[in-house]
Amino acid sequence: MWINRLKINQFRNLTPTDITLPESGVYVLYGHNGAGKTNLLEALSLLSPGQGLHRAKLDHMTAENSKEWSIFAEISSLNTNRKLGMVYNKKRRQIKLDGEDMPSQAELAKLGSVLWFTPEMDRLFYDSPAARRRFFDRLVFSITPEHALNLNRYTRHIQNRAKLLKENTPDQEWLTIEEQQAAHFGVKVSQQRLNYLTQLQPSLKDVTMELVGNAESIIKESPENSEEETESLFAQTLLQNRSRDARFATTHFGSHRSDVSGVLYTDTPLSRASMGQHKKALLHILIAAAELQYKTDGQPPCILLDEVATHLDETSRDDLYQRLMAMGGQLWLTGTEKSFFGNLQKPYFIRVNNGQITPEF
Repeated sequence: MWINRLKINQFRNLTPTDITLPESGVYVLYGHNGAGKTNLLEALSLLSPGQGLHRAKLDHMTAENSKEWSIFAEISSLNTNRKLGMVYNKKRRQIKLDGEDMPSQAELAKLGSVLWFTPEMDRLFYDSPAARRRFFDRLVFSITPEHALNLNRYTRHIQNRAKLLKENTPDQEWLTIEEQQAAHFGVKVSQQRLNYLTQLQPSLKDVTMELVGNAESIIKESPENSEEETESLFAQTLLQNRSRDARFATTHFGSHRSDVSGVLYTDTPLSRASMGQHKKALLHILIAAAELQYKTDGQPPCILLDEVATHLDETSRDDLYQRLMAMGGQLWLTGTEKSFFGNLQKPYFIRVNNGQITPEF
């Protein structure tokens, strides 16, 4: 998808903004550090499921002395123009699409995907599995929108089970219902992750990825099993783990335990790669994901790259920009100086200064 118009009010340090964007292409946000460039990218990231690129609390996104914020966007999605409105007030986010309430923010995945790379992701394969799962699930959303709904439902049932296990005498029948529902959606989540990786791998350059976890193992070990048989194994494992999970106050088995590993063409695990190798590998993954979506439904994602030039040589930057621009989508970049983007063809510059957004087109 790409954005045709963007209107923002009371969002972080940004002044009220209403800009019309000429077309798909490259948009460069430039200005000094702390000017608000990343805040604008964060607003754009909220047009997709989740908590945005910083995973911040919604009430932390309000401007100083304000208790609400709003974002309005006119977007092109699958050759259709849509109007998306989002308002946060009274501790609640309300989302409307073409004037109608959107039942769940997971539905945003059906409009197209928003992918991003931020400086915080420089340590993605060095840090916790949770961050990698979130990163990978966002890629899966891009071609399997229902994955967001399945993941939300799985999470809800596995959390409900955990709450029941904290009780002194939990209702066993209710526990069984929650485990069966968690198994139903957990198998869908894990299978969609595995299917996505199978489709993504041929497009990857210089890196091989693998999805590991106990939930994925029951699928890999018995590929001939039907979905119902796999769900039964999933639910049975949760049943067998009840005492252990209650004792340690954590759920040891399930799709929430999955992890993603990566290995460079040099056989170096990404967890041991240099910072430069790690960043290049992540960008290759991002490019492959964008190309897969474009190949699948003809719609390129909206891509947000925050300070991406760090650790990349000129050749790597040119390759990155050319492959992303070839799909005809919308690419958003940030930097402190215009001169950093001299090799780009016809970029649209937007100056950001102390929260003031000034298009230069």
